Amino acid sequence: ITTDIIARGIDFKNTNLVINYDFPNSILTYIHRVGRTGRADRNGCAVTLFTDEDKPVVRSLANLLKVSGCPVP
Repeated sequence: ITTDIIARGIDFKNTNLVINYDFPNSILTYIHRVGRTGRADRNGCAVTLFTDEDKPVVRSLANLLKVSGCPVP
């Protein structure tokens, strides 16, 4: 469990899963949160829970992930 401030720039060794219980305020914050996984050529996974209110940002994030080559369910 961490805050967005702690999630920036700190390498939590062997972290392979991030669960976002609240949707990040911005796509940049999302990237910093999930960036804790898959470091140094390791695989990682991120699960993000969201509500109907988050849908506009979720769509933008899904489009960004698709463009970057990440698999989007």
